[in-house]
Amino acid sequence: RITAKHQFKAPSAAATVGQHIVAGQIDLPTPCYLLDTKANVSGTSQNQVVLAFTATTQGDVCAQTVTTERFKVDFVASKDAVITATWNGKKAILNLIPAGANEDLNNFELFIKG
Repeated sequence: RITAKHQFKAPSAAATVGQHIVAGQIDLPTPCYLLDTKANVSGTSQNQVVLAFTATTQGDVCAQTVTTERFKVDFVASKDAVITATWNGKKAILNLIPAGANEDLNNFELFIKG
């Protein structure tokens, strides 16, 4: 389960396409893992988005300490885009929490429960 804040910014009130920002944090098994996040936008009206989360390890020997890694991904898509996620190529549960209108997800602090 991936929980993150989501924000949509349109260039004008009438615009149907704009910038989406998704920001959150994920627990990785050890500090030797690196997180890569990409947004794949598709559909004729840019209405389908898959956030692809990939965790890869960089070391053979590493302390078995769960490490929290932050992520932020932004992409241009339809205002009503359906956003889903994958974790290492497999479908993941994505729990998006709407960000406040004045929240700056470029400098986010997350205290998300559940």
